[in-house]
Amino acid sequence: MNIGVNLKVFLIKMGKQFVKFSINGGFCAGVEFLGFWFFIYFGKNYMVSQIFSYSISMSLNFILNRFWTFSLRAEIKQLEAFKFLVVNIITMVSMLFLIYIFKDRMNLNLFASKILATSILMFFNFFCYKFWVFKRNFVEG
Repeated sequence: MNIGVNLKVFLIKMGKQFVKFSINGGFCAGVEFLGFWFFIYFGKNYMVSQIFSYSISMSLNFILNRFWTFSLRAEIKQLEAFKFLVVNIITMVSMLFLIYIFKDRMNLNLFASKILATSILMFFNFFCYKFWVFKRNFVEG
């Protein structure tokens, strides 16, 4: 096969994975937003609420991305789980920072700030998951 055909196949596959990632992300974000609202409703600080709700959705996110988005069926490796945790710690810290900037510095609504921060970090997560956490050889699919 020539490079052009390989690139086309790769881009089509990556597009399908991004659609699955977006569906999965939307579902997990819904779980996270519900948890966030729950903790806020019961008087928790928005930073604490974000940490708790993000942690809850992170486990679900790992399972759905691994098995559905990126179609990995082999045994879960410790390194893979560690990489996932690293990406999500970076994401959570970035999320807290962005929510703080949008809410406290730019005076946006708390939930609008959270939606905006989530949207920005979605692309970072996809590329980290695809090319580092759940990376496979192109030949494998």
